[in-house]
Amino acid sequence: MCLGELGCPNLDYVYDMPWREYLIRLYAYKRQQKRLDYRQRDIMYQMYVGSWQDSKKKPLPIGRYWDIDGSEKKKRDRRMDALAKARAEYLKQKNG
Repeated sequence: MCLGELGCPNLDYVYDMPWREYLIRLYAYKRQQKRLDYRQRDIMYQMYVGSWQDSKKKPLPIGRYWDIDGSEKKKRDRRMDALAKARAEYLKQKNG
């Protein structure tokens, strides 16, 4: 990570700052990067959908096209857990 990305004029400034200030600046930097990722994802998704040729299939939703936060994976994991629970209950009722 470059000093300019943290908003610091030089390396001595970084060495003299408290750890808490460094963490705050790092959090701000990560938030800015996430915002840029969202912008890039929107542009790339529009390019993806705009050139979609197959009329029989729908393009992926934007969250599955490029999952930035990992939220789609969390949703998928919750669905799989619910399915496993329902399957276990069904087998329990069927067998006993």
